[in-house]
Amino acid sequence: ATYDPSRPGGVSALAGSFLAGILRHLPALTAFTAPSPVSYLRLQPHHWSSSYTWFGDRDREASLRICPVNRVGKSDPAKAFNIEYRPADATACPHLALGVMVRAGLEGIRQKLAAPPLFSGDPALLEEEERVGLGLHRLPQSLAEALATLLSDETVCSWFAPVAIETYVGMKRMELQLAGEALDDALCRRYAEIY
Repeated sequence: ATYDPSRPGGVSALAGSFLAGILRHLPALTAFTAPSPVSYLRLQPHHWSSSYTWFGDRDREASLRICPVNRVGKSDPAKAFNIEYRPADATACPHLALGVMVRAGLEGIRQKLAAPPLFSGDPALLEEEERVGLGLHRLPQSLAEALATLLSDETVCSWFAPVAIETYVGMKRMELQLAGEALDDALCRRYAEIY
């Protein structure tokens, strides 16, 4: 369902709509997929993670990337064709992270969004107008910013009962308070011990 060799990157129209939905809501999704204060140490430019909402082909900096496919011999690329979601880490609840990604993708399908353009390069080197034209928006740079972005995305919030969003955001704000201001080695060790 995801592979179509006649389309850019081999991404089917259906998968393209799914990915466009994820990219549209990605800044809000980071509150679930990168849900700890230390998550944002990784989501920086040039860290082989992701820092912008972009779709790339085998690009380790892209938020969504087409994974390399073995094309040796007679293997069918459709059976091994995958898209990787990169702005997630081990502090995320896998069920919640997968749930919000699927819901965002389904929104893209329902709205018949066009497949996002493939981008290669460094978004930081582009002018702001060029980035916006390509749909490259900077992801939240802290958990506090991700939570504010989540609360401003009415679509994502609508997937939950209001009390669920209120509870989740409240718990994460308490976690920010307990973690303190310093994103240092001691805090990273503390998270490593927990996770």
